Amino acid sequence: MIFSPSLPPPFLLLILCVLIFCSCSSAPRRLAEITTARSLAENQLDQSNRQADRGNWTLALELLEESRRIAVAVDDPPLLVETALAYSNIYYYLGKPEEALAFGNDALNRARNANDNVLIALCTVSLARNKLLSNKGNTAIADEVKHEIADCIATLPKQSLHAANAWITAALAEKELGNFAVAERSLYYALAIHSTGNYLELAAYDYYLLASVASVQSNYGQAIAALQNAIALDRRAENSHGLGMNYLALGDVYKKARDTKNARNMYTRAATIFKAARMDTEARRADECLSAVH
Repeated sequence: MIFSPSLPPPFLLLILCVLIFCSCSSAPRRLAEITTARSLAENQLDQSNRQADRGNWTLALELLEESRRIAVAVDDPPLLVETALAYSNIYYYLGKPEEALAFGNDALNRARNANDNVLIALCTVSLARNKLLSNKGNTAIADEVKHEIADCIATLPKQSLHAANAWITAALAEKELGNFAVAERSLYYALAIHSTGNYLELAAYDYYLLASVASVQSNYGQAIAALQNAIALDRRAENSHGLGMNYLALGDVYKKARDTKNARNMYTRAATIFKAARMDTEARRADECLSAVH
């Protein structure tokens, strides 16, 4: 058989096709997107938020600094927004409202530039909460926050931590307005989210706030039960800051109930925990509360 010089024999053509197919199928596929740096930043941010929840502000800032650096380096809008909000939260609780507001506004501007409604809602919740806590007793502000948060809750993913945070802010506004049943219901929504995800410290904080709502209504037994639930969760989380704050709150409840003996015991326990955890500011506060009990 004579073959055309321009064409390979049939069996060679078959082998050539197989080789080409194998070469193509075994070639490594390039990733459509690389998220290594962002994943690291998100982990750092989560750790920072957890330390902030525990009152470890210095460590929280250290962890946050690296997360923010990565966010800037990869120019990631969600990370830039969430790290700015984390800074805002920490600075607010450190008693630096101007710095907190600056980071909060930076986050909001970035969210608007990204045209991301969820990010805008996150920023709105954070700014509204700080505004509410900075204007205690101002029912006009509380009513304003209440309506702002309602829009945010409708926007945020229903079972997310961000939604839980919005429900907590809504509860604080309702409490300020004297709508205690609505405040409790909002806190239970947050508690359901935190409990489902096993966020022990956050669930403990929900109970802490539920105790506050009960105490305002002079429902001391209910307040004590809520704080005991908070203590159980913070023990599981080894959250010294939360434990100390829970015992401080118990001291306040017993003091309001005119149970001086238990009030002194709770303040003493709070002071002991704070001192053992080397939380000097909180320890001084507990000692001052103890000294004020007669």
